[in-house]
Amino acid sequence: MHTDLTISALQANQGAKVEINTIRGKRTVNIQAGAWEGKVYELVGCGIQHQYPQQHLRGDHMVHVKISDRAKGSLWPKTFKNAVGAKPSSI
Repeated sequence: MHTDLTISALQANQGAKVEINTIRGKRTVNIQAGAWEGKVYELVGCGIQHQYPQQHLRGDHMVHVKISDRAKGSLWPKTFKNAVGAKPSSI
């Protein structure tokens, strides 16, 4: 099983816990701080059941991180800039 998980740049930068649906119910994915687009998280045993003779086993569910287009290219989304009241200084 494969799932595309779209997160904001702020979530990717700071890390987040995101809930996704799997065949076995809802699972929480712990996105590590500094995650990048294309990062893959593996939920072991949350995928499709194997066929005979290994029907007691389940495959894995792969979660592919995508960063939302609205926030791409900036770690400071517009809403965050407005909340803080200042833009980050350029070095």
